[in-house]
Amino acid sequence: MSRRARTHTSVFGIALLFLLVPLWWSVRGGGGDAITDPEHAPFLVPADFKVKLIRSGLGADALAAAGVAAVSVTPVLQAAADEMNAHPGTLPAADTSYTAARVESDRLRVIIQSGQASQEQIASYQTQMANLAAASGQRATALDAVFAAATANLSAPQRSALAQIRANRAVDHSKEFPIEFQVVERSEVQWVALRDALANEKQAIKYPDTLDEAAQSRLASARADPRVAAAIVSRNTTQEAVTAAWNTASGQ
Repeated sequence: MSRRARTHTSVFGIALLFLLVPLWWSVRGGGGDAITDPEHAPFLVPADFKVKLIRSGLGADALAAAGVAAVSVTPVLQAAADEMNAHPGTLPAADTSYTAARVESDRLRVIIQSGQASQEQIASYQTQMANLAAASGQRATALDAVFAAATANLSAPQRSALAQIRANRAVDHSKEFPIEFQVVERSEVQWVALRDALANEKQAIKYPDTLDEAAQSRLASARADPRVAAAIVSRNTTQEAVTAAWNTASGQ
């Protein structure tokens, strides 16, 4: 082989080596449990992570409504994951205890209501209700810890909005009301009035003659609340980006 040919071969070999080493390293680094490539979260994702995030009040819609920027989503979720990974058995154990106590207490309640319960069953029902309360408290404590860890570095208004959304959803308002209305604490009477106003607004789109001015005035007032107005703007402008960041950071 000529000197020129050997030189070309050496140069080609060196160039190929520079190409293959990064490829080998990236493949080798992808074999661990942590998600480390740029398209995914750089931390160990717990089991059922998305479900646990939502249960903790850290869903993408809540983060967007609270004004959390897309670039802040990964740090928030990483802090949540760190807390879950530090106590991996706490929430599952509480869930298991809660489910067992709920099933047994419901069974015993049916027997008691039928008037056919023995004294032992009545006593057992009281025990199961106590177990249910204890497990519920343990679940709440575990979820509170995740929420506190995840939101520690957010601004006070962001934490306040997230906490209020979480509190409202705990009493099942999430199924009825758009997320922006959940950043405000309301009485039961106020929630009912808001629900009726929203229903009237929806109906009036199809049947304009049904528009109730008093109801729509209440709705306009609710939307004018600075906290609600800020949540609407944040949701409209960042929801897509925050959701994408949330999906990526949660391991999708």
